[in-house]
Amino acid sequence: NKNRSTAAAFLNEEGRFSIRRLDSPHDELGFCELNAVCKADFVYSESAQAFFAVSQDGQLFKISSGGAVTDSLALKTGTAEDYCITLLDTTGDGIDEVLICGGGNAVYAYTAGLAPVEGFPAAGTGIPYLLDIDGDMLPELITYGIDSKLHAYKGSALR
Repeated sequence: NKNRSTAAAFLNEEGRFSIRRLDSPHDELGFCELNAVCKADFVYSESAQAFFAVSQDGQLFKISSGGAVTDSLALKTGTAEDYCITLLDTTGDGIDEVLICGGGNAVYAYTAGLAPVEGFPAAGTGIPYLLDIDGDMLPELITYGIDSKLHAYKGSALR
């Protein structure tokens, strides 16, 4: 609307998260220091109205649209150079789940409140996808494993 400016979020490798106006002046609207090395891309969930970022030392951060850390979680995977983070609604409730992989052959899923999602971890690495591959109108979680195979999962977490 007319009273809101367009903004962009940034996360540098040293863990400084910042939201800045794109229109002039380029004021900083919010920021926080994660105090961790962050090489993976961060994601924004419209449904959760929050950003999610993962650090190389295995911390998952939930950051408000105002730029403040509202929650964090130590991941079971620990330190990894190759973290990937994505958002998918695996439960069908209209709210994104946060899917994380890195440091092995497992995809973990967390709610927007950072609680573990039932049915995970699943085998796979890289960014998973939701696709209906069997025509039953319900999506399957598709991953690529370190065994060089595609894996498809369905179940209670994927309704």
